Amino acid sequence: MGVKRQIAIVIIGMLLIGFLPDLEGQAMPTSLTRKYQRDAARLTLRLSGSEDELRYASVTLPSREVNRIFEMLKAAYEQLPAVQNLSKCHIHTSSFPPIDQLQVIYRKDAPWARSINQGLMQIDHPVINELLTSYNLVIDRVNRWTESENALTIRARKPMNIMALGNEFQSIQGVTGVDVREGLLQANDIEIAPTARGYEFRYILRFSGVNSGEHYWRVEVTQQMKATLVKEGGDPIPEWVRCLLEEPVSVSTW
Repeated sequence: MGVKRQIAIVIIGMLLIGFLPDLEGQAMPTSLTRKYQRDAARLTLRLSGSEDELRYASVTLPSREVNRIFEMLKAAYEQLPAVQNLSKCHIHTSSFPPIDQLQVIYRKDAPWARSINQGLMQIDHPVINELLTSYNLVIDRVNRWTESENALTIRARKPMNIMALGNEFQSIQGVTGVDVREGLLQANDIEIAPTARGYEFRYILRFSGVNSGEHYWRVEVTQQMKATLVKEGGDPIPEWVRCLLEEPVSVSTW
């Protein structure tokens, strides 16, 4: 048997059992998985309705839809070099809608607040304790709010509809308000819109200063998990915020 034929047989065998890497794609690193899972949770909530509608929706997220959107984001990353480059700029969803935490503002003289006011991370209220247990929440800290009020920062162990969770606490006697707004940690964002074949994701890089503006990449992912870079556009990216982006990638059209 000739040497060339032996090599060919070995290569075919490796392909059949999956030993050769996919030369056209790049697997999503573990360090990005959690970030894109959080993106998928926020994008699922955005598809679910307006801010007011989210307040009266379910606290728990539809896991099937979250997983499907995550798999689409993953497909876009693994199939498109342009999206791989975007991770260097930390382009992820902005912090709304909230999925992590809320502040429950309460009167210091509420009977159930005696222990927590004394520095003990426990509350003597059956409804609050039921919420903490049912939704797997933890009391992160207690902050002074006003002369007569304190605020509990409550953190969720997994993404959920914090807008709806806030409503659950709002009706408890002694609670004077709920703050569900998280500080905007970044101006960048990922937007989502349904298409006839799946979803379009709009990755937005925003920058301020002398050359303020935004640059975007539109990516369609079909239900069959085929990702296509549809268009790149917007304001020119200043050199100081290029985030090691490579040269623009040629895009396909509809």
